[in-house]
Amino acid sequence: MDPGLIAPTPNSTFLCACAHTHEVLGSTHHLKHFSRLQYGLFLKGIVSSDDAMEFWRQEFTKVMDHEKFEKQYSYIFQASVRQGGQQGELLALQLH
Repeated sequence: MDPGLIAPTPNSTFLCACAHTHEVLGSTHHLKHFSRLQYGLFLKGIVSSDDAMEFWRQEFTKVMDHEKFEKQYSYIFQASVRQGGQQGELLALQLH
């Protein structure tokens, strides 16, 4: 998947916060915990879980090796896109 496919455009539905988070991710190829969680939930709403996981992998492995990503980050991203379960489904914040 091309990470460029997930990008804010002038006519897109990106929220301001998500557009800013996307810019930070594009420049640093890393996000802190709550930014990863919220942006992951946003991605969950616009792309498939497989595409979201591939997007995270492509971004994060620009600044770390694949093994480190799989060991320290992939579980968190996989958990954020799972459906239902014992803890219920996580949803992105609703900003009005």
